[in-house]
Amino acid sequence: SVADRSSGNTGGKAHDESQDVLRKLTESLYQGQSLSQALQHFPQAFPELYVASVRASEKTGDIVPTLQRFVTYQQQADTIRKQIISASIYPAVVFVVGIVVALFLLVYLVPKFSRIYEDMNSDLPFLSRMLLKWGSFASDNMSLVLLGIGGMTALAIYAASNAQARARALTLLWRIQSLRERWYLVQLSRLYRSAGMLLRGGIPAVTAFSMVGGLLHPTLRPRLEKAISRIREGQPISLVMQNCELTTPVAVRMLRVGEKSGKMGDMMERIALFYDEDTARWVDVFTRVFPPLLLLIIALFIGTIVVSMYMPIFELAGGLQ
Repeated sequence: SVADRSSGNTGGKAHDESQDVLRKLTESLYQGQSLSQALQHFPQAFPELYVASVRASEKTGDIVPTLQRFVTYQQQADTIRKQIISASIYPAVVFVVGIVVALFLLVYLVPKFSRIYEDMNSDLPFLSRMLLKWGSFASDNMSLVLLGIGGMTALAIYAASNAQARARALTLLWRIQSLRERWYLVQLSRLYRSAGMLLRGGIPAVTAFSMVGGLLHPTLRPRLEKAISRIREGQPISLVMQNCELTTPVAVRMLRVGEKSGKMGDMMERIALFYDEDTARWVDVFTRVFPPLLLLIIALFIGTIVVSMYMPIFELAGGLQ
């Protein structure tokens, strides 16, 4: 039975918290509760989608296939998340290193050069004069500069750990059309994969879409609520999703095929897979193009600082010749 298997899994090298959850889950099952009822007691371990899928499968008797579908669903979602995170690591490292090098030049090296060139300031190129003015300011107000750098660093850390600040930063990023379109497909993939899994588990379409609404970004939830209302009125899912801008042309055709074949759940999971493959290709192109471009921009910025510092020396050497 499920209770016996849960009881048998409590040993081994499982984490203490996992063991505690399994122990309490087993106790609930031995008390006569259904598996879905027992799972509801642990929302931190078993998400609502998982519980709903199990509840639907209890009516049809196919609990094992349902659990396998959820494992596949979770693996696919984790794969996409890992791809996006891994694609962001290298550009982030390049950006941080570039900022550190630029700060070293501006805070440490430029002030030293400003003392060397202070007697010939009027003969310097415009860019060199501006840079050396900054160097003089940084040299005379080093504590203020360091305080400013520390404040900006603390602000960046706070923004990264604050949900509202992250949301505002993402809102700014979504103004870039390419990123906005990609984010839109990622959201649709999450919607269709979750809804498809629930539909395959025997949950009605209106209930399935209502349950997955919390997985979408708040800006897309009103569209889904409108779609749910129209589906409840009896309109075809393909037409509703198209009118509510919750699909793409290719996905609309796939939804129509699902309506005709009666396998809407399978078709939604295929749509999610199609979006995932498209996102994976975009991530691959992004990792090939963006890091070198970012490296080039940082190199140009640092190179401009270095050339501006050494340009007077080059001009002086040319004058001596």
